[in-house]
This record gives sequence, C-alpha cells and structure tokens, in this order.
Amino acid sequence: MSLFDGVVSRAEKYHLAYKFFVCWSTPPVLGLASTLKNNRHSEDVCEYLVHDPHIKNVILIANWTGYLEGQRFFGRKLGHEPQFSFHEVRVNQGNKYAIFEAQLRDTVVKLTSAGKRVFICTPIPVYSFNVPRGINEMERQGRPPNVALSHPLADYLAVNGRLLGIFQNLSESVPNTYVIPIHLDLFAGGRSVVEEGGHSLYQDGHHLDGRGSQRLGERVSQSLTAHGG
Repeated sequence: MSLFDGVVSRAEKYHLAYKFFVCWSTPPVLGLASTLKNNRHSEDVCEYLVHDPHIKNVILIANWTGYLEGQRFFGRKLGHEPQFSFHEVRVNQGNKYAIFEAQLRDTVVKLTSAGKRVFICTPIPVYSFNVPRGINEMERQGRPPNVALSHPLADYLAVNGRLLGIFQNLSESVPNTYVIPIHLDLFAGGRSVVEEGGHSLYQDGHHLDGRGSQRLGERVSQSLTAHGG
C-alpha cells in the first residue's frame, strides 16, 4: 500500500530515526507468510525489534484484507482464497480469521511486552483497475474521477468490517496498542477519493503514490504524537 513517503517526510521533519522492514507478499504477523521462502521473515523482524532498546514505536502496515479475502479484496469476482499460510500450512476459508486474529494478537503482545507501542494502520480502499489510467479516461470523457471511480464507504466497511473489529478488540484489550484509521483520509462525503487537484493518489489499483502517501502521513504522525510516540 506504500506509506513510505508520508512516514519518512514526517520523521525527517521532526528529526526522528526510522527503519522499514518489508518482505514481498508477507503480512507483518508472526507465523504467517504467503511464500515458503518468507516464512521466517516476521519472526526474525520481531526478534530484532524486541531486542533493540532504541525502538519505541512499531507501525504495522499491510493490505491486510488482501491476504484474508484474496482477489475479492481487489474487486474481482474470482479467487477468494486466503493468500497466506500458517507455519507452512495453507489457511482455508473456515479458519482464516481465527488464525489471523490469534497470530496478530501474539505479535502485538510480544512487542508491547518488550515495552514497544504498537500502531496498526487500517487498509486503504483499493480498485480492480489502474487508477491513473482510469482518471485519464474519466477526464477524457469529462466525468469527475472522484465520482465516477469512487466507492461508497459502506462498500469498504462490508469488505473490511470484520478486520477493523479485530483491530479494535486488540486496541481495547492489549495495553499500548493503537489503531490508526488511515482509510478515513481517502474518503470524503461518504465516498472514496482517487485524485486530488487533478493528480492521482494511487500508482496502480492498490498502492498509493507519493501524493497519496503524503496525504495519510500526517494522520500517522498525529497518532504517534497523541500516544507519546
């Protein structure tokens, strides 16, 4: 989903140090991975974070629902199988949310028990098409992109509601765990926003570009500040 630009610019503005840990197609959750070669990534990163006394805040960012709902998350009709395994065993439709919630809780508890503050970012709205191309086509037709291409907030909640509930439960039950609702900055008037001032906020259908990242970065910065980060 790419929040890199927004987070980095805020960190540099306030003279804060930062580190990014990224592994392709791997959610930042203990025991979960989308490919066998990445199945130790989250464990290794978590161990590093736990034992580094200089790291006080940990931000967890992912296209979370994409792992849980498969291609349905990206607006397609087929391919709804979960996109991750649990200790190398493929997850199925019946157990995916229970396994995900338990493992995310284990991740958060391990980090907070080591004195870290954990911030979980909500997933952004995504699209089944290339957003910049869609914007160009709408402009060619004389149609406002933020009307013609956008989604109602209700549709976002229908797909992501269960996940948001998991995040909320963690924030209420595990001390020093907070949810950053970054998706709210990509909605206006009850509909999603794909462009600003004639410029796309996305680089494709499910990754923000620099402008979109900057739009969300301020909310991340404010949340860290509000909770002592």
